[in-house]
Amino acid sequence: MTTTITLSRRDLYEAVWAEPMTTTASRYGLSDRGLAKLCERHQIPVPARGYWRRKETGQPVTPDPLPEAPAAVDKIELSATPVSEEPLHPLVEQQLAYERAHLITVPDRVARSHRLVARTRDHLKERRPADDGTMRTYAPNLRLRVSKLQAGRALRIFDTLFKACEERGFTITPPDEKNGEKILVHDDDERTTRADVLSSLADLQNCSLFRPV
Repeated sequence: MTTTITLSRRDLYEAVWAEPMTTTASRYGLSDRGLAKLCERHQIPVPARGYWRRKETGQPVTPDPLPEAPAAVDKIELSATPVSEEPLHPLVEQQLAYERAHLITVPDRVARSHRLVARTRDHLKERRPADDGTMRTYAPNLRLRVSKLQAGRALRIFDTLFKACEERGFTITPPDEKNGEKILVHDDDERTTRADVLSSLADLQNCSLFRPV
């Protein structure tokens, strides 16, 4: 059943800064993009990417101020079908609770590196920067193209993710002749029939398990 809800700009502004956009959009039966366009049309600022992660980890965050209403319009009508929230599967709830209690952060120092990271680090020591200032590594090491200055940071990111995956019961399969330069992250019970393929540092940063600080 479609319903019409009337909100003030202030009400909608407070809603999008009180919880993530996905939650607010679902509450009013809208898509994330639809809610974002609505806020843009009424000049309502929304949290930038990373806002909720910073707030969750205790970093200081401040909502952007609400500007004056454009053309003296302060009422917004929403015509949509509210989406009822379905309960999550118990295993999903359990995993989400685990992730909230075990946030993955990249340390400044690593006492003992993951075996694949350690092997790549040793290989990097033998490499010289190319004309563009970057060094490259290939299978059977990690596939990297990184500057000497950022090499340590890149290796710590890989090290953190690999260890986090293994703590969650996954197995890291290094690059070899069979899978080329791809790194396979798979559940042992699945016998690699469903594998998440991570082939670059950008892929790691987009992985749902990875939350850099």
